[in-house]
Amino acid sequence: MENELNRCTAGKGSLGNPFMEPWERIPDGEPRIFTDSATGEKRMYVYGSHDSCADCCCGPDHVVWSAPVDDLTNWRHDGVAFHINQLDGMVFTPENAAQITYHPETEHLFAPDVIYHPQSKTYWMFVFTSATKHIFAAESDRPEGPYTNPRYIGSGFDPAVLVDDIKDENGNQRVYLYWSVESERTAFACELDPITLKKIEGTVHVPIGHSCAENGNDTMPHRNLAPFYFFEGPSIRKVGSFYVLSYAKTDDQPGIGSLAEIGYAYSDNPYGDPGMGNTWQFGGTIIDNRGEFIKDPYSGEIVATYKGGNNHGGMIETNGQWYQVYHRETNLGSARQAMAEAINLRIEGEKLIIDQAEVTSQGFRTAGLNPYERQYAVSACFGLGSYTFDVNPTLDFDPASVREDRYLVTNLKNHSWLGYKYFNFREGIKAGEKLYLTLLLKDCAAGTINVYAAEPKESYFAPEQPRTLIGTGALDGTNAFREIAVPVSALTGRKAIYLEFCSDAEGTVCEMDKLWFTAQN
Repeated sequence: MENELNRCTAGKGSLGNPFMEPWERIPDGEPRIFTDSATGEKRMYVYGSHDSCADCCCGPDHVVWSAPVDDLTNWRHDGVAFHINQLDGMVFTPENAAQITYHPETEHLFAPDVIYHPQSKTYWMFVFTSATKHIFAAESDRPEGPYTNPRYIGSGFDPAVLVDDIKDENGNQRVYLYWSVESERTAFACELDPITLKKIEGTVHVPIGHSCAENGNDTMPHRNLAPFYFFEGPSIRKVGSFYVLSYAKTDDQPGIGSLAEIGYAYSDNPYGDPGMGNTWQFGGTIIDNRGEFIKDPYSGEIVATYKGGNNHGGMIETNGQWYQVYHRETNLGSARQAMAEAINLRIEGEKLIIDQAEVTSQGFRTAGLNPYERQYAVSACFGLGSYTFDVNPTLDFDPASVREDRYLVTNLKNHSWLGYKYFNFREGIKAGEKLYLTLLLKDCAAGTINVYAAEPKESYFAPEQPRTLIGTGALDGTNAFREIAVPVSALTGRKAIYLEFCSDAEGTVCEMDKLWFTAQN
């Protein structure tokens, strides 16, 4: 009988992180669980920006991806939900300004959010424009859209919306809007009319110490307020009786980097208003897209294990597990990709605690990647030295396109490292079998690839686990794509796998497309 361990997916790679197709670029992802209007199925929908042009931060449209909550590895492209051209010719009156007729011209759409509106029984997408910083809300009877009939909400940056379970005096669920101001990097919040979605006068809460505090409602964090260091990208959730505000934070460790962390704060009221209860309590960092910081094995310097960039995303709970959706850079300008990590969120008395999560290759595959399925090389979550993730350089975002399905890690040079966390080998191979790691790559120079394995870390702050050499493969510089099978030591359970590229050549050693394990007699 055929050994099941020898069965591996032909062609396409298995999706862990990034969890959408490698050609897609969705940063700023806000995950929401809604009911598919066509099937009645509960699905997780991710709404984000779209890095759909060369060297641009966000594009002119919002596209939606979704997956059934019972299979968060099966992601579907649901089409364009909103395009900025829908705002062309719209007449409205901005706050404290004269009426205008809006023409977006070269503007783009930045990070959106979506809610189900309990009064209208429809879905509302909150969008905002890149240059003029206007917030609009558009409506749809389906969670995936399309969203139409936009209305002006106000000025602001990165809108986030919460439909509370607490009702107002008229029996309507309260709705809150959170946003930031780009020029000052500060947080704002207010209540929206549950019918019109307009800002309710007198409810605007502004940053602590802000010069234009409204009625003393200066309760929101800002960039220079320790330990919050708020920068942008608010996302709001309610967990039990706690209001949880996550956001992109500046870095209080100068010299290491900035904006790569998503931090969080919590309160027992939507504004952190001491007149309503408790002020905002800073919780910590949920995810840092620079990975972990380790001592470089060659330079001895403390370095990040991924080339981080700005970060933004939202939390979601399903089937008893919380996740953080965020994004990573890919070395190609602003070609950012959607990532996800399982997080440990818990309530202990008057505290809401979220342990900082590792950056992994798993995504929603929380038990670990199947080592016997082909994995994209660009699912590496760990990198040292030189490497470039070459994803969708042709800017083809049509999900129906016939693609070569080749997304290379290029620019791998002497002493480059790639790492994958985590593969789950379960019980391991059978007696008499040998384990091989197969690499689909293009030799560019003669050299070797060292394969290492390590135990999982217990937590983000746990010490780095020792890497054990389990095999070595040879490169002969044939300059052609081929499969190289490297015999490696038998493995069981969850393991991190690392590849070290070595060569005397000064240029590129190789380019890698996919990797997978096989067990053979």
